[in-house]
Amino acid sequence: MLNEIGWTHVLRGEYEHALARCRQAVELHRRIGDSAGEAAALDSVGYAYHHLGRYEQALTSYRRALGVYREISDRYLEADTLIHQGDTRLAQGDVATALADWRAALEILRELNHPDARVLEGRLRQHRQSPRPTSALSG
Repeated sequence: MLNEIGWTHVLRGEYEHALARCRQAVELHRRIGDSAGEAAALDSVGYAYHHLGRYEQALTSYRRALGVYREISDRYLEADTLIHQGDTRLAQGDVATALADWRAALEILRELNHPDARVLEGRLRQHRQSPRPTSALSG
């Protein structure tokens, strides 16, 4: 329930409030041994951090969520977290790693024959076709 309250704060753009509730949810789920709940709350924490511009903290939360999702073999939510992680990489300007995360998510969604695969395919096409930023160091 704490994660759902936190997610409601996310939807309202209240990211600091979301962090407080979702972090409580992580601890509660960990304490009671609910791995799926813990991973979901970790993903929510990462999402809130992302929207606060705290990208490294977001990525840390996503990595922890991915580890749990892989342990419990929740392939769909693993893909969902990979998409969020890719979004954060893109926000950091790391297009190549964002694309790699999204491709990994797409592979899972295709294995699951999930309709979200089409949406992600479109996103990948869009970013492959957009011009790449040039480095200030390139000639």
